Amino acid sequence: MKLPYFIATIGNELYSVMERSDKKPVEVLKEYIDRVAEAEIDCIDLSLLEKNKEGQKRIVLSRSDYRELADFVHKKEIEWTIAPRDIEVTDQLFDIIDFYTIETPDLEKIDLFKHIGSKGKPVRLSTEASSLSEIDQIVRVLKKAGCNEILLMHGARSCSANIKDVNLKVIATLKNLFPSVRVGYRDHIKGDNALPAMIVAYMLGAEVIEKKIKVENDELNENDEFVWNPNMFQRANQCFYSIGRMLGSSEK
Repeated sequence: MKLPYFIATIGNELYSVMERSDKKPVEVLKEYIDRVAEAEIDCIDLSLLEKNKEGQKRIVLSRSDYRELADFVHKKEIEWTIAPRDIEVTDQLFDIIDFYTIETPDLEKIDLFKHIGSKGKPVRLSTEASSLSEIDQIVRVLKKAGCNEILLMHGARSCSANIKDVNLKVIATLKNLFPSVRVGYRDHIKGDNALPAMIVAYMLGAEVIEKKIKVENDELNENDEFVWNPNMFQRANQCFYSIGRMLGSSEK
């Protein structure tokens, strides 16, 4: 089996890093990404850049800033993605990011999804809060608009989830119902159960695994129960490499 593709999602930690620095935002981001790259991941989710978080000043980047950031990320042989908040941002990011993300598949935003699909780039779709009929509708909209590469991400509905909330068998359900798309797993499990959940998801057919990352220090507090630091990502990669060797060949 091919090793899973790992996505590290940047969280609210970035706001505090920005607040403490007097450098240009793009320079702070490059320094931060430098540390994220230590996790040996395949992709960085920087959707935080397009969010308006209450009580926080949105990080504003120009198109040239985005281009500079893209060049920096790609030199590290890492891909990156963002969830565009509107049609204008979708157009702005078209030739900069590697694929689009749809974080909340709200059917009221169907015009935005059509526009994203029309770009022909791969799309990663989070499905935690969606019914199967809603997922089916959005997949059809994206395909009809021109998107031929879709990734459905299964995960628990809430962050810092308990193991009983994960329902990993849904991964097999998604693969059976949507055979023409890829399926991944978005992990929000607390504590030591995260890695076992990833392994099970992988064995059920998840090709992509996503986890939120924190890089400021190696010590995680009680508010970071579902967040990993770079060392944890490295250990997970080593684990999946070992699993690949253990599985070996189907030939006797």
